[in-house]
Amino acid sequence: MNSKNYWQTPPDREIDTGKNVLKYWKSAGKLQISMCAWRDKDGNENHGKTVALNLDSLRNCPEALGLLKNIFAEIG
Repeated sequence: MNSKNYWQTPPDREIDTGKNVLKYWKSAGKLQISMCAWRDKDGNENHGKTVALNLDSLRNCPEALGLLKNIFAEIG
């Protein structure tokens, strides 16, 4: 039995924009959006704050989808 959580497997797609990192797991229906990694005073790399979007939940909420579509249309 595989007990790995989706984030413990490689994402299907990962994009670093320089300010954010997007990771997409198609089979899990998850999109993570993170701030970039940063180094503390001791030089240790830390992950930026992360949120995960549940894509099934978005799919079932026309209002949320509409908001995202409008935002993406504005930025282009």
